[in-house]
Amino acid sequence: MMKTAKASFMPAWSFLVSAIPIVLTVSIFLPYYVTETVVYLIAGLVVCSRELRERVFDNPWASWLVLPMLIPFYVAAFYHNYNGIREMALLLAAVICAMYLRSIMTRELFGRLLHIACLCSIACAGVAVGQKVLMWSDNPFFRPESMFFNANYYGTMAVFMVLVGTYQILNHARFRWVYLVTVFANLLGLYLCGSMSSLATMIISVMAMLLMFRRKKLVIIGAFLVLAGGILVMLVPELYPRLGDVEDTFGSRVTIWSTALKGIMETPLFGRGPKAYPLAYAQFGGYDTYHCHNLLLDTLLNFGIVGTGLLSGFVICQARQLYLRYKNYICREQCILIAAVSLAVLVHGITDVTVFWIQTGMFFLLLFSASGIQPAWRTIPRRLTVPRVLSMPAPFLR
Repeated sequence: MMKTAKASFMPAWSFLVSAIPIVLTVSIFLPYYVTETVVYLIAGLVVCSRELRERVFDNPWASWLVLPMLIPFYVAAFYHNYNGIREMALLLAAVICAMYLRSIMTRELFGRLLHIACLCSIACAGVAVGQKVLMWSDNPFFRPESMFFNANYYGTMAVFMVLVGTYQILNHARFRWVYLVTVFANLLGLYLCGSMSSLATMIISVMAMLLMFRRKKLVIIGAFLVLAGGILVMLVPELYPRLGDVEDTFGSRVTIWSTALKGIMETPLFGRGPKAYPLAYAQFGGYDTYHCHNLLLDTLLNFGIVGTGLLSGFVICQARQLYLRYKNYICREQCILIAAVSLAVLVHGITDVTVFWIQTGMFFLLLFSASGIQPAWRTIPRRLTVPRVLSMPAPFLR
């Protein structure tokens, strides 16, 4: 009787485990509280399941990354930064989800998840158009946010999806029309949300990806279209009304950055935990907003020099692994996509910190999980070994 029950349980468990990446991908394109719930459930499932826990924490990077993340909990609690404690718990859950995805990722699964993301993003663009139409009579300058809490987060997701759609067009012949629709739908969403930082980021990152794929003709065509679009907007400014807000937007950014610098000087070593800018604003005044609108300043204010140094070391190690994979023809196409998305995060990080949000951040981690795809062959050159100064060996070297 017990054997029969166990036999019937195993297929259900197998189905649940295989459905995790799909459920997570779809949840990213739903309201943020749905994404949060799914991330917590998956992280809890990984921690409570011995099988999944061993799979995830068998990765030599796991403890190196997770253990230092416990420090900001105490820092945030010390400064009564209760929003920071909540954000740190969510960040830890997101990292556990990302490590799980990386441990199971294959070419086929990654391609399936990108296809699902493309379909979901088309639906989100439709939601954005509907929001714009509904609000047009009351506020013609309304910036739709689709399913992403505010317009800037939607702009970031639109940039990611333009990159994903372009990547799919360049590397997959099947369903190419779906990916063309994905690119145009997200370009429309990017225009409607009016995020100037996202627009500039999209142009730079797409051009960089085309160059990495050595599509010089497409780069020339893209440069011509960007130039033509810029001239058109200069001649008819009404086509992009937000250009008139550049001076005010930059002025507010300068005020935010000066407030953040005062906060960093106050707590330079360990910061004040996530969501520290409201604490700095309450102490020093300035522009009231959620974060520092600069990736480096926000990281220093939240985690201090110690946390930023640890995070930078991890990022450098991951970048080196990505380069070695590309150089040795291990999933080169996926490496280019990850590099382009990472470039988008860095460029956008000059004026905003939209990647520190559960939907945008989780999607970035989902894309980065492609760095865990194992090569079909097992004879890997010794030069792929990461130098000892960078500590742990790369996961794909096992």
